[in-house]
Amino acid sequence: MFFTFGAEKKAAKALNYAEEKLAEAKAMAEKNKTEPLERANQKYQGYLNLANQKTQEAKEQGKDVEELAVLLTEVTLKHQDVLVRVFEQIPEEAKAGIKKAIEISSKGSEQAVEAVEGPEKKEELLLKMQEMKMRMEYQILELEERLKAAEERIKELEEKLRKEAPFSVALKPTEVPAIGVPPEPPKKCIGEGETGSIFGYDICCPGLTKIANSWSTDNECIAPTDGSFICSYCGNGVCGKGENVCNCPQDCKIVKNLPPVIDDLQAPSQLRVKEEGIWTIRAHDPEGGPLTYSVDWGEYLPIVKEMAPPEKIIQTATFSHTYTRAGTYTIRFTVTDDHQQKAETSVTVVVIPEEVEKFIKVISPNGGESWQEGNTYKILWNSKGVKAVDIVYNRAKGWTVVTNYPAEKGEYLWTPVGIVKQYEGFVGKDLSKVDLKISIFDSENLSIFDESDDYFSIVESGVVASTVSIPDATVYSGKTVTLPISIAGVTKLGAATIWLSYDKDVVTVDSVADGNMGTVIYAIYNDEGVTKMTWFDPYGKTGDYIFANVTLRAATAVDLSYILDLNVKEFVDTSFVPITPTVIDGTFKVE
Repeated sequence: MFFTFGAEKKAAKALNYAEEKLAEAKAMAEKNKTEPLERANQKYQGYLNLANQKTQEAKEQGKDVEELAVLLTEVTLKHQDVLVRVFEQIPEEAKAGIKKAIEISSKGSEQAVEAVEGPEKKEELLLKMQEMKMRMEYQILELEERLKAAEERIKELEEKLRKEAPFSVALKPTEVPAIGVPPEPPKKCIGEGETGSIFGYDICCPGLTKIANSWSTDNECIAPTDGSFICSYCGNGVCGKGENVCNCPQDCKIVKNLPPVIDDLQAPSQLRVKEEGIWTIRAHDPEGGPLTYSVDWGEYLPIVKEMAPPEKIIQTATFSHTYTRAGTYTIRFTVTDDHQQKAETSVTVVVIPEEVEKFIKVISPNGGESWQEGNTYKILWNSKGVKAVDIVYNRAKGWTVVTNYPAEKGEYLWTPVGIVKQYEGFVGKDLSKVDLKISIFDSENLSIFDESDDYFSIVESGVVASTVSIPDATVYSGKTVTLPISIAGVTKLGAATIWLSYDKDVVTVDSVADGNMGTVIYAIYNDEGVTKMTWFDPYGKTGDYIFANVTLRAATAVDLSYILDLNVKEFVDTSFVPITPTVIDGTFKVE
């Protein structure tokens, strides 16, 4: 609630009390307790009347009550929606009480909407009211039809019994209540403190008089307009059962009840999004009564309530809450005693964005590759929570490939030039290749980084370099594609063992076929995300070849991608001298 003074505040409080009594009426209906249900209905009506009355007073005083009037209308419509659903589920005996609560709420909506000034909002609310009215009328009509059918069935059975009976039988008429027909006069009078109705021909027992069925809340006398009364000994000088300062002021003196006192509030000043916060509030009632705690979390959530143990003088309530959006929230706590006296306090919490785990993972080159100067290669990585990266090929010297490069791209095309000469000047001798590791850093936080798992080679330009490669592929979900694994620039290659690694959630291998080098022995392990291939030729191969043709199947999910990672386990010539090839991985994307 946001109304903090005068009639507006009283209207807001009355609406809050009405919601409490509605919840009580719902609970009593579900338990088929008709008398407590009737009492709750009376209180609900009284508080709704007061809320509308105070809203009208504020309007007559020239105050802007548009927000309050809309709130009253929408809340009572929600009440009706709840009541209609309860009406559909509860026993027949309790339906009359809920029907009455629906009528009370409907009347409250009609009163509240009159104070709405905005034509568009008013029209919207009136349409909602009409829809709710039609729904309620349908449910009530259905109930009446069931009762009528039951009455007709009973009459049929009685008539059948009369015809089939071997002798005359005097049957007592079956008592079936008719909707809208006043009940018969009660057989018993109404006792002290009990409630009766002028519409039910109720009478008080001898010596008792009728007084208003009213009560006091926040120094306001509230009474329902349903014709109910209380039987009492009002006027005997004793404030007896059912009597109070509103309906029997001559016997019931006004005793000032002190409001609760809030002793302590422990609360966090800052939280992260999705982090649970704990608030503990301690309070006491000067008269030693029980307290009810409520909290408004400042984000339009329903009010949460807790009843503290009444036997304790100092009472404590603990609340927990999690915010889903960043911002500054003002949390309002209200402590209420059993006389509806209140104490309020508030506290502010700053909610900052959720902490995001940051990481960088180097994918390629990741060890064993051989790249030739002058050619262009992909440096690949995965990252999370990182805006930009610095790519370095010598951490000690700080020799960089690129700085402040967008991390989300996940790849950078690098053409190494002059790297071998640079290292020759560093080590002071001639080199044909150098072994390196790529390091990738968060540009804003250098403590977040990753590097190649092992060394790869940069081969000097002009030195013939063998290559092992697989191309990129983009495939529709669930479809297949066949990609060649190529070997180029080899001399007397005698044996090769190559593993193809992949993410099984993105792609799997259907089959492997020989290329133009001869027979390839293979094993497919899709559960592990790897396919292993081996080839051997004692006479050797020189030139460029297709090692194998691999048929890949895309996953059923879309917008996925992963590296087709070639891992050269063995690559030797006919004399079993190792050859270090340049390895060019592919990328597999599912659309």
